[in-house]
Amino acid sequence: MLKTTLASQALAVAALSFALLASSTGLGTTAVAAEQQTSDLVSTVSKVPTDDMEDDAVGELEGAPIELGYGSTEPAVAPEGGAFSSAPASPSDRQTDTASEEATAPSPSQDDTAPDQQDLTSQVPSLDWNPLLEPRLNARYGPHIETTNGESVLEGSSADRPTTQEAANNGTAAFGPREGKLNVKFVTVQLAGKTDADVSAINVSAAKESILASDAYWRAASNDRIGMSIGSTVLKHQSAARITDSYSSIMATVTRELNWQYRTNEALVIFVPHKDLSYGGSWGILGGGFTDGPMTGRVIMPYPSAVTKNVMTHEFGHVFGLHHANSLNCDSGRLDVGRSGASWTDPGCRTYEYGDTSDLMGYAQLSTPSINSMLWTYGGFGNGDEVLDAGVVTTARSFTLKPWSGNERQRAVRFTDPVSKETYFLELRLPIGNDAATAVNGNRGVKIVKEDILGWDDNASIALGRDSSFRGYQNGTLAWPAGSTFTTHTGTRVSVDYIGSAIAGVTVRPAASAVVVPVDKSLKVFSPGDFNGDGRADMVTRRTDGT
Repeated sequence: MLKTTLASQALAVAALSFALLASSTGLGTTAVAAEQQTSDLVSTVSKVPTDDMEDDAVGELEGAPIELGYGSTEPAVAPEGGAFSSAPASPSDRQTDTASEEATAPSPSQDDTAPDQQDLTSQVPSLDWNPLLEPRLNARYGPHIETTNGESVLEGSSADRPTTQEAANNGTAAFGPREGKLNVKFVTVQLAGKTDADVSAINVSAAKESILASDAYWRAASNDRIGMSIGSTVLKHQSAARITDSYSSIMATVTRELNWQYRTNEALVIFVPHKDLSYGGSWGILGGGFTDGPMTGRVIMPYPSAVTKNVMTHEFGHVFGLHHANSLNCDSGRLDVGRSGASWTDPGCRTYEYGDTSDLMGYAQLSTPSINSMLWTYGGFGNGDEVLDAGVVTTARSFTLKPWSGNERQRAVRFTDPVSKETYFLELRLPIGNDAATAVNGNRGVKIVKEDILGWDDNASIALGRDSSFRGYQNGTLAWPAGSTFTTHTGTRVSVDYIGSAIAGVTVRPAASAVVVPVDKSLKVFSPGDFNGDGRADMVTRRTDGT
């Protein structure tokens, strides 16, 4: 399952998170123009609240957008604070860890006593608070980030970012193998300027439940080959990091303070006392995940809320090397486009990051839908027989699909376009299992995905739905209903013949120009010839049918 190896001297780290931007246009409407988004972000940076300001004003300053969701990703250099090692922790490491827990753990009376509201400087949300229902929210992916020596920096233009091949050559490929059980170090952090009441307000039970939910999800997806359990717990670690720091900087600081090492089958999860996190002065981040090496990584989270289980499971998807589940967005409305290296061949088309809302690796939501069959295949999940490989389709072929969130063999299909050589994945999304809440209305039916141009090492997917003009959180046109036909950019057609309560039929037909007409050599006849002049034919041939 290990698709690439680490560069000899470089340890790559990917920091990934969710983001949703508030605007006056309303939930699920068209996102503001990229130029406007950029100016909004710049204006926000100058209005970052200081520690003297009330935290409930964060993100609500005049002219400041409110972001809620996961941020974005780029491969990056490992922060300081420990080199990757496959060796288990030494006894001295364990002793230091235990001592730290004893030094920072609260007394039983502190655990059982609710924080004094007068001592709170942070706005503490209830566990059923759904940030996605905040007024004026509009979906937008956050700024791409990378970390250098533990400090986050904003990247330049997309032209400055490494291509997929460059990233792989520099050791920034997604990591594997995806097998093993993570020993999670759980930490609540008292940031500088925050009170004991602030950190005591972190609901430890709810926070740990989100890790257990992530464990159950990934165990099921991997046929119990990967999972996680909470090992050591550190409560109220006092950090020099401040809530106004970017979340990647907070994580780097706490990682160094804890002297946490990047060891195989170990993970670090920290919760900080605030309702959201920020990056570059832009607030609303609901969690961040860091891919640090083969089966090792870190996750940072704010106060628990209604979406915490989803976000935690999503972030561990990043720890396991997955990128994002995206959707295609084209000005012309075209439904598929070719690629040229790390770009789409049509300049009017772009990747709408997180746009696959029927996927765990897309936008944040209350449920935890299944990852799509492309990411599933990339990550080597399941038993390896869930997706039928039809190869290059040169003649019309029909296939039967079963619910992707089920457990049957060969329930999805992948085929290679005979012209572009791109691989397309076909899966049936029905409202059962993990997809019960998402495979409804326009997202119930046959979903079509392929590899995206984002990510590295082929670890991002893009959904090819029925409306590529849509941008936003509530994308309801991701699946193809019975009677519809999807056409690839080379002309190959995928027809949805029927959809039942637990089954669907599809037919893949290559474009006429791609059809290879076989030559029946059995019908070839050679004319007899008299080569020696004796008046008789020197060569006689017959068809295979005897004529």
